Amino acid sequence: MTDSREGKGIWEYLGVAGIFLSVAVENLGVPFPTEAAYVAACALLDQGYPYSFLLLLLTAGHLTGSAVAYFLGLGMERWVRRRFARNVEFMTLADKLERWYARYGLWAVFACRFVGYVRPWSSFVAGFARLGFPSFLLATLGGTIIFNWGLLELTRRFLSLCSFSTSARWAVMAAIISSLLFLFALRCYWQRHRKKLH
Repeated sequence: MTDSREGKGIWEYLGVAGIFLSVAVENLGVPFPTEAAYVAACALLDQGYPYSFLLLLLTAGHLTGSAVAYFLGLGMERWVRRRFARNVEFMTLADKLERWYARYGLWAVFACRFVGYVRPWSSFVAGFARLGFPSFLLATLGGTIIFNWGLLELTRRFLSLCSFSTSARWAVMAAIISSLLFLFALRCYWQRHRKKLH
């Protein structure tokens, strides 16, 4: 049997590396449930890790993935476009993002950090659009810090609610499920309505 302190040390090490890698990979367009990174960050926070360190870790992961995606978009645009040519959603999103970047510039880069489905692809398209890297990185940093702080706080609050009594947990779960169902219904309505407009 291994020493529990040794096991905790391994978990902490893998937790930090896992947090960084999961958010970096998500920013490369790989579908990865990054919510787990925020839960792991909260677990490390409970173990005594400084809040500022975890916020910096999450931000560094996002920036690393975004920078790699930017340079892939900048240097390998034809390859990326060929690779995703059959992915209608990506091609549609890329066209929309390029129009947003042309119209709103760095504000679009900043805003994309808050939209889950758009965030992973926005850096590729910023490379396609030949946005200046220092400006891109600064706008990405600003949006990412705010996004990470908000999601880390939301995760902390949610986990603290889950530590209450069983009845409180069920109430929270019912509220979450109801909200998700409402958002799903709203999305279905929006997609149907949008198809009628086209």
